Amino acid sequence: MNQPMMELPKYKSHKIVRALSIAAIEVHEDKSATIAPSLTAYAPFKTQPGWAERFKGSEEDKGYYVVYDDGYASWSPTKAFENGYTKLREDHTPLSDLKAALQSDDEYAWSWLCNLACIGMDSGGHHESASRYAAQFMRNTFDVDVRNQENWKTFEAQWAEWTDTSFSAKCDSLLTQLQAVIDSPRGRSHEQMKAIADRLTAMGVSVASMELG
Repeated sequence: MNQPMMELPKYKSHKIVRALSIAAIEVHEDKSATIAPSLTAYAPFKTQPGWAERFKGSEEDKGYYVVYDDGYASWSPTKAFENGYTKLREDHTPLSDLKAALQSDDEYAWSWLCNLACIGMDSGGHHESASRYAAQFMRNTFDVDVRNQENWKTFEAQWAEWTDTSFSAKCDSLLTQLQAVIDSPRGRSHEQMKAIADRLTAMGVSVASMELG
């Protein structure tokens, strides 16, 4: 039979398959096979009877055990399989990427903690409660425990100081100082206002209602 005169059209496979590289194989009388995968995380398993009739491997190349979407199990030589398929990362998602980044970078994780805590403080929460809720969220969602960081120990020292009976007096003193700077007839010192406002904010006291502009 004559061959086509023109080059045949090209087609690209879009199939997704499940597969394991074969490290060892034992064929049984019913043409089933016991396969030991190259990936040691997978235990040896037995195929359906007749599968071994599709196996064309050798000691040099035992190939891949391949299962298609419809459940059909086949075999492929190593070179043909690896040239035709790229392994998919099933755990590769935006959430898993973020989780990995937070777990590997303490500074990045701490910046997340601070931003989450600020949301709680903007909603009226105290610095300590907002930070603890943020830390709990990060632990539950990303498996990241920022409480092990030195920054957290600094926070806890501050909170212990703020629970002292003098906390209210300190707040009143700073608020008085801030109001005095705002009302100063010599004009407002933005540097002084910012320094005092920052101290109050760190203590969990909102100054949003004061005219700092």
